[in-house]
Amino acid sequence: MKNEPKSPLDGDPNLLTAFQYAPMGAFCFDLADNCIFINPALEEISGLTLSQALNQGYTNAIFPEDLGALKAVLKANTNNPGHPISLSFRINHPVKGIRYCRVNSWAIPGKDGIAKYRIGYVQDETDELILKSKLEQSNTLLDFSQALGKTGGWEYHMETGEIFWSRETYRINEVDEDFILSMDKVYGLHDEASQPILQECVQEAIEKGTPYDVELQLVANDSHNCRKWVRAICVPILSDGKVVALKGAIMDISEKKRDELALIEAREAAEKSAKERFDFLSTMSHEIRTPLNGIIGITHLLKMNYHPAQEEYIDSLLYSSEHLLQLINDIMDLNRIETDNLELRFSEVNLSQLIQQIKVQLSQQAIQKGLWLNTVVDLNMPHCILADPIRISQILNNLISNAIKYTEKGEVSVSVLITAETGKDVTLRFSVKDTGIGIPPELQEIIFETFKHLHTTTSHQLSGSGLGLAITRKLIALLGGRILLDSIPGKGSNFYFDLSFEKVATKTTDETSLQNQLAAYAGKFSWLQVLLVEDTTVNIMVADKQLKYFGIIPDVATNGNDAVNLLQSITYDVALIDLHIPGIDGYALGKLIRQQYPHIQVVVFTADILADVRTRFTGLGINHFLDKPFLPEDMLAVLLKITHGKKK
Repeated sequence: MKNEPKSPLDGDPNLLTAFQYAPMGAFCFDLADNCIFINPALEEISGLTLSQALNQGYTNAIFPEDLGALKAVLKANTNNPGHPISLSFRINHPVKGIRYCRVNSWAIPGKDGIAKYRIGYVQDETDELILKSKLEQSNTLLDFSQALGKTGGWEYHMETGEIFWSRETYRINEVDEDFILSMDKVYGLHDEASQPILQECVQEAIEKGTPYDVELQLVANDSHNCRKWVRAICVPILSDGKVVALKGAIMDISEKKRDELALIEAREAAEKSAKERFDFLSTMSHEIRTPLNGIIGITHLLKMNYHPAQEEYIDSLLYSSEHLLQLINDIMDLNRIETDNLELRFSEVNLSQLIQQIKVQLSQQAIQKGLWLNTVVDLNMPHCILADPIRISQILNNLISNAIKYTEKGEVSVSVLITAETGKDVTLRFSVKDTGIGIPPELQEIIFETFKHLHTTTSHQLSGSGLGLAITRKLIALLGGRILLDSIPGKGSNFYFDLSFEKVATKTTDETSLQNQLAAYAGKFSWLQVLLVEDTTVNIMVADKQLKYFGIIPDVATNGNDAVNLLQSITYDVALIDLHIPGIDGYALGKLIRQQYPHIQVVVFTADILADVRTRFTGLGINHFLDKPFLPEDMLAVLLKITHGKKK
């Protein structure tokens, strides 16, 4: 164009071509900052055509805030030809909007060394800056999320040996971000026990492509003054079947590990406490039940042959000893329930007969207080049901005994009525009602708690263990029911609960009680060769007398070693062994007999009635137990069981 300044590029067609087709924005200015030339790439960047950019036209695209600084730098550079300058600025693109650019320019001197014009190039950095900004935001978010999750990332490149850590990985390892990374230094951050584990894992990951996920300890201490635990995860990256890199994560699991260790310590403490309680209860059970066995056993021996004038004394002795036995059983049952070791043993039960037996047992208590003990059983009661007679008796005994205890005049009524029935099942409502002192509403829940008593003006006369109602409620719950209470202070109380049972069409065993069968089996087992292993004189006497009643003359060993000697010289059919005996104890002796004399029927004869004892013996194939104290009918039941099917 005629008015356009002559471009210095006009004299050099090669240079003009180079500028014209340069992949970046190129320009040429005179020393007055007038545009002489821009190439198509700069037209694209600026949104201006060459004709629009000539002279001062290019300034229309530049942000006014940036234009002054740009011209000042260009002018200063004029006095220093040959030295490039670099500066960022913004433009307003007519279509793309704000763009971020960088200019690199230098003054070209003439032959006299004085600058004649200025050339340079412009780059649009907008996309790069946006990407960089997003990357920084992403990294910030990643750092935040990793810090929040206490999880850091890392990479290890095989070819270069380079290791890259995220910011959180540095924090977890408690080293500065200028820490020079190498595998040896990484290993050194772990304690002596963890180093070989990590080294082996890394080696297998590199050589075999095996990922790993391990828990390790770092040498550094955390804020809680204990070794920091981390979980290290690695995934090998393969190329052409070869591991080229390892990538993974590291997580701070110190808090989780502390919780685990605390849980382990708590469990170990609980197990230790449970074992100590078990050992104590086992010992106490044995020590108390052993003399009780003598008392009850001798009393029953007297009952087999006594003068009528002695009956009252014998009955009183039986009541007192059985009351003490019930207290011991309550304590043992409470422990079983709390440790989920209580076994329910269902059998065919004539409930009407069972209620009558309970009434007979407790009538003497009622008579002594001048009370009327009344029982009502539904006339349509099934002849036989499937139930746990021991637990039903225990529940009713506790409730009736309590009713008698807290009633000074009037009556105690026991009723069992049908509330629902199908062809297979029957639901019964058990009720124990009294005319006693009653229970205030605020105490009606407390009385079911362990070791709680009902305090009254006559509390000195109403002592007890405080276990009866607590165990009763737990037993009813185990049987699938819930005990309820209606009570009015001064007028009496009514404890009631519903239980469902399976009906049994016929009873498979003779309904005559074992007590009535004793005479029929007197002297009938004389053919049995029995070894009795017992170290307590009274218990030996009781067992010896009862065995002789059935015609058995036992050999007696007072310790495990003597028992072994007898086993080697005499062939026995049955061995009654106590657990707590001198020398070889009952556990070891029972195991020896099972292994060396499998034909002998072993009967565990013990006052140690905890469920763990039965579990240990049943594991040896020993399933016969005679718990101390025992009744003559209990002895008969065991003899019948072990001789079933044998010739007599």
